[in-house]
Amino acid sequence: MTVLLLVRHGETDWLGKRLAGRLPDIHLNAEGRAHADALAAVLGPLPLDAVYSSPLERALETAEPAARAADKRIIRDERLQEVDFGELTGKPFTELQGMTIWQEVHHTPAMVRYPGGESLAEAQERAVGMMEEIRAGEGSGIAALFTHADTIRLALAHYLQMPLAAYHMLVTEPASVSVLIVTRKAVRVAGINLPAGSPLRVKAE
Repeated sequence: MTVLLLVRHGETDWLGKRLAGRLPDIHLNAEGRAHADALAAVLGPLPLDAVYSSPLERALETAEPAARAADKRIIRDERLQEVDFGELTGKPFTELQGMTIWQEVHHTPAMVRYPGGESLAEAQERAVGMMEEIRAGEGSGIAALFTHADTIRLALAHYLQMPLAAYHMLVTEPASVSVLIVTRKAVRVAGINLPAGSPLRVKAE
């Protein structure tokens, strides 16, 4: 059995203002750094076997305290990247809300491909593919995966057998943890959107 901890990165100054997407050089703010330390305190007692992260700075900076506490090297994996929003990247949400494609994303997300970017189905496939690769590996253990809100929601929707159109119903706040318990036969969702300070009592056997 393997436990996957899906961790959203901590807060940045872009939160709720602009669509950060895959833009580089967006770092945690003071609140985000506090989030990272709180996550390290919660994850510290767990025997982490691996720490994976999206290559974006905000995810890596969130992962660093936990990896240091666990004495683990951070494994960067492109499949944990944020959704590629293409031409929408960097736009303020006030502008996005008036765009037809933004309305389509929230009503018929399975039909949308971001202009110059990827579809949500493609983003879901790559993220789930990475998790299935861990699931298929030998042995057991606990792995922390530091990534992004939509990446986590899309993966959870897959394992909850939710249609892609319903993934917006799931909430993943900054620095929250969602827990998957996986075996070769089944996947159980043991927690969704647990705040950074929530005690985690998980065990891989």
